Amino acid sequence: MFKLATQSHNNGFTMTFENGYTVSVRWGWGNYCDNNHKCPVTYGASNCLPPLSSTEFYEGKTAEVAVWNQEGTFLTPDGKLGGDVLSYRTSEEVASLLSEVSSWESNKEFNNEPENQGTVD
Repeated sequence: MFKLATQSHNNGFTMTFENGYTVSVRWGWGNYCDNNHKCPVTYGASNCLPPLSSTEFYEGKTAEVAVWNQEGTFLTPDGKLGGDVLSYRTSEEVASLLSEVSSWESNKEFNNEPENQGTVD
């Protein structure tokens, strides 16, 4: 299933695969990507909704992506619990992630140890 990101100014989409996993791809103002600063001053920071004819606001070289499971829990690109958005991803990286997630088995048992958040000395 495809969904347009209407809640975030139409600046991306989500794809939910038959296996139940979802990938979100976003670019533009307010996202972790190369054109995240492009918000016309006339629209104001809290309401950055440029006109649809303004392609510079809807194009970018990188995007922010996220993966989540059937319960809505964020996952890392290798399926571990506790993931977060992945910033500044190229088209090739996004395509690779989409392919990887679409190949996962539904409710697959991943190594669900949360990602190491660092150590305290």
